[in-house]
Amino acid sequence: MAKAKLSKLIEELHGEIDGLVFREMPDGSIVVSKVPKRKKRNATSAQKEYRHEIFPDRVSWASTRRADPDDHAALHAGQAVQERDRQNQIQQELNVALI
Repeated sequence: MAKAKLSKLIEELHGEIDGLVFREMPDGSIVVSKVPKRKKRNATSAQKEYRHEIFPDRVSWASTRRADPDDHAALHAGQAVQERDRQNQIQQELNVALI
């Protein structure tokens, strides 16, 4: 594995170029390595069922909900209420912690 130091000309480098992967490490250094070889694996029956039956049904349901203006507004109102309740809970916990 090679390491690279970048000049002022190139300040950031990440991704894949011509079979090499450039990764930025937590310490800020850039590590260059070969693209990993991926093994071809067959999907399990549960993955196939989810991919072809369950997920399309969920997408259809969500699209239907978004298309109906009343449902869409109710969904966003519900999310706003949940966010407000979560903020209130956090504030109460902070108040208790300060007492």
